[in-house]
Amino acid sequence: RQAMPLGIELIDLDALRAWADRIDMASSDAAFEVRELVQVMSRGLALLIARKPDALDHIEWRQMEQTIAEIFDGLGFSVTLTPGSKDGGKDVILECEVGGQHASYVIEVKHWRARNRVGSAALSDFLNVIARERREGGLFLSTYGYCDNAFEQLSEVDRQRLRFGDKEKMVALSH
Repeated sequence: RQAMPLGIELIDLDALRAWADRIDMASSDAAFEVRELVQVMSRGLALLIARKPDALDHIEWRQMEQTIAEIFDGLGFSVTLTPGSKDGGKDVILECEVGGQHASYVIEVKHWRARNRVGSAALSDFLNVIARERREGGLFLSTYGYCDNAFEQLSEVDRQRLRFGDKEKMVALSH
């Protein structure tokens, strides 16, 4: 007993359920707090970007995705932020009602610290996601812009379903 003070308690099934519920509540409270903090941080980053566009240079890619999600949530969309990896080619999913009809859009954010521009292959991949998932459209945001040939392969139909934005668009969304 002195070397290993261990107490064993026998409990019934109801007591075990109550104990499990307390553990579940404690972990869900922590998850809720984390979501709330990320939401507050994302709102703050959006305001900072609106005031000081150069702040984009100091934000990590995942923070940028979270900030974009928070911006669209503030605009009234139902927003789903996809996982940081293996997201299926989309970072944010938007749901809303348009003219009494359900509409679904996706957003892809390219916020590369290396300041790389997006090429046509990435746009083509994103268009495939929109078509495969039968989304009404998509928004492709690239902090550092697009290669000169990025849009050459896009048809007029593609251009109707897909919108593009660069640093200026990201700053404008933050307002």
